[in-house]
Amino acid sequence: MDAQGLCLRDCNTTIFSKLEAKFLRSSPVAIARLFRQKATRGRGGKPSVPSVNTGQSLLDDPTSGVFLNQELGQGFVAAVLPQLVLQTGGTLTAHLPDVATGRSFLSLLKSTISGDLVLVRKVKAGLEVAYEQTELKWDAVTEEYVESGMQTSAKAPKTTDGIIWVEQLLMPETAHSASRLTPRVYRRKQGQLVCAVVDLQDAPRVLALLRRNPNAIVVPDDATPIAVEDAGVHLKISMSIEVHDRVLTKIGINLAAHLFGADFVRRPEFSAAKNYALTGEGNILKISAEKHPANKLQGAVDFGDVHVFCIAAANSDNDETKILALMVQLYGGAFETFALAKLPKETRELQEPLVIIVAYNENCIDKFTMSELHAVAEADGLGTA
Repeated sequence: MDAQGLCLRDCNTTIFSKLEAKFLRSSPVAIARLFRQKATRGRGGKPSVPSVNTGQSLLDDPTSGVFLNQELGQGFVAAVLPQLVLQTGGTLTAHLPDVATGRSFLSLLKSTISGDLVLVRKVKAGLEVAYEQTELKWDAVTEEYVESGMQTSAKAPKTTDGIIWVEQLLMPETAHSASRLTPRVYRRKQGQLVCAVVDLQDAPRVLALLRRNPNAIVVPDDATPIAVEDAGVHLKISMSIEVHDRVLTKIGINLAAHLFGADFVRRPEFSAAKNYALTGEGNILKISAEKHPANKLQGAVDFGDVHVFCIAAANSDNDETKILALMVQLYGGAFETFALAKLPKETRELQEPLVIIVAYNENCIDKFTMSELHAVAEADGLGTA
């Protein structure tokens, strides 16, 4: 924030970009986003598809009796990733979405493990991320990979050459079948190779086994793609209520600045909310949605594929002030209400609730007073808003 208390570019990129990425990809909002949003903006404003960040994303395949790595796509559609699974007894089985994808994956794997490797593991501490990089040299005598050094970096490797990521496999707490979870190597949709093991120390041994048995890494012509219609999906997602609340607080402050001008949110009454959004220190007061002056929005109308934001004045604990409150509904979920500031009762901007409707699939934003929204709802046959 600058000296006058507004969020500027450096604040948005260095602090809120991490918060918003976690909010959009590692929260209940992320799951709803997969179901309801058809597209989003990727890097450089290019169209992309919603995604969710998971610590682990597995599909329980009843046909093979194995938990397989998968990624969820738009509409919550599960896609099995190409992978080689080490079965009990040391045999390898290939699990592939189709023959062409499987052969491309196995060709990349053979090429990568033919030389020395760098194992990369992502380590999180709060919102901060580090990357442990372990160098492995091939010992031609023992036919094993031997660790030759390790370093930690704040950034992921820029190249994929000789790089294999490492993840720890954890049996899902939601699992109720007898399916197995054994070491494997798979390829993410973005192209990275990943060695997933129950014990992280086993990764070099699993990769050495693959290198010693190159003839086992093949896809027969009659290979059958995996069908996932009857499979169950198990996700591990790290969620933070603080991240959720800080992002919504920032949205509320920015919305108030957009509606009423930058000077409006420079008022000292907004200091606590801005400091919480920026630093996480303190808290934000949550108000029961029933106490919000626009509480009739709840359940009155099915707004469809939109976000609903309402800025309005709620009663405070005295007759001299009003609470500037933000009511939010994202992806058709529950309404939440946050107190952004306690302002004098006569504040001009608090006279009438304002509703912002964001049609995220059409990239369209409309502003209404409550009376205007009521008229639109009746005209569209949606009932009383």
